[in-house]
Amino acid sequence: MKIIFYTWIGLLLFSCRLNQEHSSCSTDGLAENRVYIKSRIKTYKTLKISDTSLVVVKGHILGKYKLKDSIFTSPLNAAIVIFVRTSDSLEFTAISDEKGSYSIKLKQGNYDALVKFYGYNAIFIRNFKFLNGMIKNLDVVLGQGEAVDNQRIP
Repeated sequence: MKIIFYTWIGLLLFSCRLNQEHSSCSTDGLAENRVYIKSRIKTYKTLKISDTSLVVVKGHILGKYKLKDSIFTSPLNAAIVIFVRTSDSLEFTAISDEKGSYSIKLKQGNYDALVKFYGYNAIFIRNFKFLNGMIKNLDVVLGQGEAVDNQRIP
C-alpha cells in the first residue's frame, strides 16, 4: 500500500513539472495574488549649506508591505543606496542601519541613484545635482514587490 502511495506522489510531482496547469499543482493562487506596492521618494530637500568641499546625503529607507488586510511601514535594515556619478560612472554605496538611516559623503557633481532591498520594488532616480557644501535629505519608501536582487542602474 505504501509503495502505491509513494508511486502516486512521485508521478504527481513529475507531472506537475511537465504541466504546470495541472489542478493538483496549484500554488493556491499565489501568482494571481502577488502584492505590489509602488516605491516613492518621501522627502528630498536641502537641509543646509556648509563651507565644506563635500556633499552629504542622508535619510531613511522605509519598507511598506501588506500583511493580511493591513498595510505597514517599517525601517529597512541593510537597504542599499547607490549613487553613480554621471561624468565617470563611479559608484558610491551606503547601507542603511537598523533604524533605516544612511549617510554618504560625495564630491560635487551630477548623480543617478538606485535604492533597493530584497523583496521590495527598487526606485531609480536620475539627475541629482550636488554642489559643494550641500547637506541633502533623501527619504525613500520602498514598496513590497518581487523578490529580485539584480537591479542595476540602467
